[in-house]
Amino acid sequence: MPSSASLAEKERREAHQQRAYEIQLAGGMQGAARWTVYGAIACTLGHYAWPGFRRQTLGLKAFLTTSATIFGLVVGADNHLLQYEHGLREAENEIRRQARASLALEGRIATESEIRGWREGNERRKMEEKSVVEEKLRKEGLTKGEIEAVTGGDGLGPALDVGLVASDGRGLGRRG
Repeated sequence: MPSSASLAEKERREAHQQRAYEIQLAGGMQGAARWTVYGAIACTLGHYAWPGFRRQTLGLKAFLTTSATIFGLVVGADNHLLQYEHGLREAENEIRRQARASLALEGRIATESEIRGWREGNERRKMEEKSVVEEKLRKEGLTKGEIEAVTGGDGLGPALDVGLVASDGRGLGRRG
């Protein structure tokens, strides 16, 4: 019997849905603004360039401009959402690839529940590593803002790059 998704998995999905909504909203607004300008410019050019268009009612010209706005809204929102989903798929595929490789090294078959468990364990391990790094940086006298800048806020980020921590989370101290 398939097990239901864990609470962490549900929270992750809800966070992705909320982020997708925000991206889609922002992309739609950008597209709508851009295409409103394009539509207004096209109507203005049409008004001054063609006498037949000049004789058309203001309602028709407004309809053409708002049609361009709606087109921009839909296309902008869709493009931004597709880009976001593409990035999510790439990240998910990379995590699944890492999980399959790690589970294979342990001699386990990478089923969905095994991958989910590996992901949760990996996230816990990263949070533990982050807390170790933050504690090490606090002991060295860095402020909270400096710690966020070094760790990237939600991960180890540049801390590994500059040699402040080893890949296993142990602090190494400052170089120099």
